[in-house]
Amino acid sequence: MTWSTERRTQNLDWFLYLLVIGVVLVLPLAVQMSNWVPEAHRLLYASCWAGLAGALLGRSRLSGWLAWVIGLLVGLLYSLQFAGRLLPGLGLLLDDASAVWAMLTGGSTSARWPFAYSVGHMIAQGDAMIRHLAGWVNAIQQDSVTLNNTPLWLAVSLAIWLLTFNAVYELFRSKRPFMALIPLGVGVVANVSFTDLGMVYVYLYLAITLVALAWANMERLEAFWVKTGLDFSPELKRDVLIAGTGLTTLIVVVALLMPYVTYKKAIYFFWNRVGPSLEQFYGRLDRAFAGRNPIPDPTPSARARSLPSHEVSGGLPPGDNILFMVQTSDPVPLPEELGMWMHGMTIEDMLVRRYWRQRAYDRYTGWGWDSDDRNSRNVEQGAPWAEITYPHTVVTQTFSLLDASGDLAFAVNEPVWVDAHYRVLMRSGDDLAAFGVNDKTYSVVSYVPSATATQLREAEGAYPDWVQERYLQLPQLPRRIHDLAAGIVEREGATTRYDQARAIETYIREFDYDLEIEPPPPGKDVVDYFLFDVKRGYCDYSATAMTVMLRSLGVAARYVSGYGPGAFDFSRSAWVVRELNAHAWVEVYFPGYGWIEFEPTPTQRIFYRADTTWDYASSAPQPEQRVRREFRIPTFWLWVAGVLIVLAFVIIWPPRWFGHAPDSHREAIWQVYEQLVRRARWLELTPSAGQTPREYMAILAREIGERATFAESAPRDIALISESYQRARYSDEPITSYESYNVQRAWRRLRPVFNRLLFMRSR
Repeated sequence: MTWSTERRTQNLDWFLYLLVIGVVLVLPLAVQMSNWVPEAHRLLYASCWAGLAGALLGRSRLSGWLAWVIGLLVGLLYSLQFAGRLLPGLGLLLDDASAVWAMLTGGSTSARWPFAYSVGHMIAQGDAMIRHLAGWVNAIQQDSVTLNNTPLWLAVSLAIWLLTFNAVYELFRSKRPFMALIPLGVGVVANVSFTDLGMVYVYLYLAITLVALAWANMERLEAFWVKTGLDFSPELKRDVLIAGTGLTTLIVVVALLMPYVTYKKAIYFFWNRVGPSLEQFYGRLDRAFAGRNPIPDPTPSARARSLPSHEVSGGLPPGDNILFMVQTSDPVPLPEELGMWMHGMTIEDMLVRRYWRQRAYDRYTGWGWDSDDRNSRNVEQGAPWAEITYPHTVVTQTFSLLDASGDLAFAVNEPVWVDAHYRVLMRSGDDLAAFGVNDKTYSVVSYVPSATATQLREAEGAYPDWVQERYLQLPQLPRRIHDLAAGIVEREGATTRYDQARAIETYIREFDYDLEIEPPPPGKDVVDYFLFDVKRGYCDYSATAMTVMLRSLGVAARYVSGYGPGAFDFSRSAWVVRELNAHAWVEVYFPGYGWIEFEPTPTQRIFYRADTTWDYASSAPQPEQRVRREFRIPTFWLWVAGVLIVLAFVIIWPPRWFGHAPDSHREAIWQVYEQLVRRARWLELTPSAGQTPREYMAILAREIGERATFAESAPRDIALISESYQRARYSDEPITSYESYNVQRAWRRLRPVFNRLLFMRSR
């Protein structure tokens, strides 16, 4: 018993120190590896100071809420110093200190105030920080781009302080690894998820968490054995830690060796509902913290092969930011006013309308699009990636990227070569999925298929093997999708591939355009949902439905995404493309002519193709379609408030609001009695004047027994607390840890009973 008591007074063992060191290092080192925060090495100091504060306050006798208030205030002050560099440097402090020493020793008669330079530095830096923060707030209210990093440093340093302080504080104070490490793990995993860097620190975090679980479980067992007066061997804790460390190593090794598997339907179900809003929120964050470092590419070859899958989900509220500008070799389009005055379109007007293709998909999954295996190949500047033999016209484009993200480039139809080093993603020698360019400005030459409607009707030859294999692929579909497509072409008398594509295109264009459509439920085929359930949607739904319906008829088609033409700026002689121009359309393969564009979305004009001489890669005017009001997400500040509320609830809310840890077993019983009386007052069962605690507790036990018929043990628990309280308050007999433990267990059983009675009374 003596050994156990001494053991409980030595909570700061070597193993706890190792856990704390790992906790302090894991997050700032992960952020430093990703390097998205300028001067990220300084964050290690913030984490170390937070760990020291968490250890000191965790071992103090302060109540939980007071310790957290102090930790939060110290963290806020440190973060302000971190962001504004408020404290003077060592050289300035030594200079001021020497001046003060000279004044005290009579060696100087300077009229300068003591530490005037240091104070002046702090005032100047503080004023600059306030101006930076005010300017940043004004910029984000106008949703403009700001390169000011002061708010970024303030936010990141405070976040790291809170997460590290919480982890160390909880490990020292209550030995609760989940409360300590889960918020920290969220920060580590979030950093890795957004940057694709620092996975080693996720494994380190998992190892710390698993070992901490074993350590904390042993701590709780020791506490239980001490309270109940049981003796135990000092080797038990060592054996548990060795076994826990070995098991942790095994789990981490197995995790590294196991293949990465995701349950896509669950991910899509979540992302369908929150993804569009989050993407808009991320766009605002990028503009608000535009001064951050670009995230480095961890594995360029892997990213070069990446063509992320695309799910058809809820609508994305379009933004108005300019993404890129394009100058082409096409004739300058007619001004809108002139076209209206001429009552129709001219040949020149038809020739200038282009779509800026970014990626083409081949495999339909039932809930969206994915891309089969493909090869990545680097191509020299000015060299063609393949030889194009079908009839075509040449279109040259020069792209100036302003706010476009990602590593995939844009081009009209089939790009052939680029004036810079580029890489192509191919499914075969003739099947281009996408291409990428590292430059912000590049020129690309595209070959646009040149075919009339008559020629396309006659292009009924056999498909190449790679087209047959990939672009007629379909998963198991509801039968009614094929039946609907077959009925449409039969009703229209469409026998050729071109006429069938036009018939399906015309049918889908009759659906309402709606960005507020709810995503399909899990397991529901998206085309079936669009055609038969909601009968409305936007370009993703229209293009997907047309592609799938054509494939069900044996017509090779693919889903293509990128951007629509945008608006032509006559002062720059360039097309200005914004976020709201994001678009998806359909390309149908015709032997001898390649991929031909079709437009099933009702808000866009169809691609017009004459029956005779020219291939007009443009469109005829269509009647104005009804467009539903677009979804508006909450403002930036509402998002910030929501994030702060979540952080406050998960991290800042202390486990105990009042009181401090009892000094003795006797005081622990007093605290339980006070809590019991406080809860009884909520039920209006307050002690009467002159009533002794024994009399009051007897009446309380009888009253609770009558009310709480669902808890037969409640009167016995109240009697146990009453008896122990009498002895602890009025007797000099020693109170054992076992008696204090039983009283606390009785109160834990009573607490939900009182909560339930309060609810029953309120009804």
